[in-house]
Amino acid sequence: MRIVLSFIGAFVLFGGCSTIEPDIALDSNVTHAYVQTSTSSRVIREGWWRDFGSQELNALVEKALENSPDVLMAYEKIEQAKIALASAGAEYFPSIDIKANTSASESKKSGASSVSSESTSASIGISYELDVWGKISASIRASKAAADMSVYDYEAVRLSLSASVAESYVRVLSAKEKLSLAQENLKIMQDVLVILEKKRRLGTVSDVELSAQRASILAQKNSIAALKNSYENAKYALSLLVGESPSFFGMPSESIYELSFPEVDAGLPSELLLRRPDIASQRAALESHKALIQAADAARYPSFSLSASGGLASNELLSLSNPTSTLSAGLGLSYNLFDYGKLKNQVLIEESKAAATLQNYRKTLLQAFGEVEEALSNLALAKEQATHTQNLVEELLFSLGLTDTRHKYGAVDFETLLNAQKSYISTKQQAIDTLEARLTALVTLHKALGGGFKLGE
Repeated sequence: MRIVLSFIGAFVLFGGCSTIEPDIALDSNVTHAYVQTSTSSRVIREGWWRDFGSQELNALVEKALENSPDVLMAYEKIEQAKIALASAGAEYFPSIDIKANTSASESKKSGASSVSSESTSASIGISYELDVWGKISASIRASKAAADMSVYDYEAVRLSLSASVAESYVRVLSAKEKLSLAQENLKIMQDVLVILEKKRRLGTVSDVELSAQRASILAQKNSIAALKNSYENAKYALSLLVGESPSFFGMPSESIYELSFPEVDAGLPSELLLRRPDIASQRAALESHKALIQAADAARYPSFSLSASGGLASNELLSLSNPTSTLSAGLGLSYNLFDYGKLKNQVLIEESKAAATLQNYRKTLLQAFGEVEEALSNLALAKEQATHTQNLVEELLFSLGLTDTRHKYGAVDFETLLNAQKSYISTKQQAIDTLEARLTALVTLHKALGGGFKLGE
């Protein structure tokens, strides 16, 4: 026993100094401010899509989060990680085994009488591994980090899905508005054709003007067919995100003009480290790999275990009367002297995995900062274009009114009036595009800033 204890002490003193504590630097290289900034002080909150002021959008996002297979799969991964963590934690406790056995046998030699024997025994054994090198604690930390990572991945899936639903809903409303505008324009063109046909009978317009109007109507019908297809495709994509059959997915009752434009405070880039679930997931992955390196390194050293057992045995079948009792205790040591570098290579593998995860973490950071910058830039551009386009729409509407009045009094020809109408309708379609771009940029910005996620909450 004295030799064994001395052997243990030597390994703790000399071998224990070799156990590594990997230092993985989380170098973020963040700047102090974004190039594009927001003047708002409103911080994104959980359920950010509600700030767009649409009851339909709220219902669609909630339904998608409830029905999405991706969300449900991510949730199951959380449950699996919890079970794995509980299993890792069980290593801290001793294992207890109970055994019972009963047997009867009969033997007979040639020419001799038979000899029978019976026996019954029961025993209990307890074993406990000493966590001398921290292998068990490192494995538990790795499992804890993996469990945290599954939670952050779950939040990332929810954020991505809610943003996709919001963007898809904006596209549906935009396609609906464009289709409505095109149908309204077609009705105007058909009314104009009726007037031209009357004037042709009176001889005040030519066949060329009449034919040109009919050609314009046919072109408009083709445009409406394409817009209908775009609208149906947008509805189809949204229905899939929500988890409903496209054939039963109803037409939205809202107009794109009813949506609100929530302003957002982008904050500092350093704050983004705590506000994005994908970044939090990468940090947890790094912590998991650090722990796995420690566990792999600890496996290179001897393992020690305490054991105790006790039992009863009797020469009677199914009976422990007048038993023979046994009791033992021991200290076990297990050490692989020669493994041809297998355990050392396992440490190197875990270190390589950690290095790769570190690079992926840095890549995630760069992508996150880039996404915020791009979203802020796109939002600023969309706001400016929306303002200019709306001013242009109002100006063209005023010009169209003047042109229509002058046409009635014969001051301008009919072609001038048609051109004014086309310019007005075309600019209104551009206004819908800029409105869609602004709303989409807002959704993207909410997603890029983490959608209200806060690390540690």
